[in-house]
Amino acid sequence: MVSVKENDMRSRSDLGPWLSALYIMPEYREKGFAERLIEYVKEYARTLGFTAIYLFIDVSDESKLAMYYKKLGWAYIGESLDNDGFNAKIYKFDLH
Repeated sequence: MVSVKENDMRSRSDLGPWLSALYIMPEYREKGFAERLIEYVKEYARTLGFTAIYLFIDVSDESKLAMYYKKLGWAYIGESLDNDGFNAKIYKFDLH
């Protein structure tokens, strides 16, 4: 499952769209489904005319997820508070 949101972080309403709520059931992980969903979202954002897409991860989840997204070409751009008031790291993918 994955979502595309116009705005997924109130503290950074200047950014968007956002890749959000990516979830793969445990028994389907490490089979390429996440990458396919991410590619679909990026292509969808391109068709809408966007030049970048964003996502955020909780600082507590940072190590494994950060390495995963960096491997896929996402760039860390900073931190902000998520909608629950927790620190989160923001990543950007240029769609050019």
